[in-house]
Amino acid sequence: MDQQLFTYQFLGFVQAEWSTALAILGIGTIYFLAPVLGYEPSRRSPLAAAMWALILKIGIGLFRTSLILLNLMENNGAFVSSPRTVVRGAPQWDLQQALMIVLTPAEAAVFMGAMILFVYGLRRLRRRPQPFPG
Repeated sequence: MDQQLFTYQFLGFVQAEWSTALAILGIGTIYFLAPVLGYEPSRRSPLAAAMWALILKIGIGLFRTSLILLNLMENNGAFVSSPRTVVRGAPQWDLQQALMIVLTPAEAAVFMGAMILFVYGLRRLRRRPQPFPG
């Protein structure tokens, strides 16, 4: 049962990384094509910040995946997600489990921040003034 849980969670992690990679490609395309389409190049900094936030999200995801793999190697292929010791009725979590609990919402928060920066960057783009012909 633990192996199936790990497989489903790991496949979900890979899917999350692909969505991030596609978001980087989309935002990067808009970032580089904005000046070609007639927008001021000096107003693209929120789009660049959104790309950096997505790169940070990939880093968090890779760190979380490495923690999972370390947990598997440490426990001979069994995914251990329960507290190791109980002292006076309160579970004592080790650092690895605490990081796993914190990293998932942190990764989601970084992704949401990147999307907010992307929308803000799109709203901030302004067309260059075009000279009237004639």
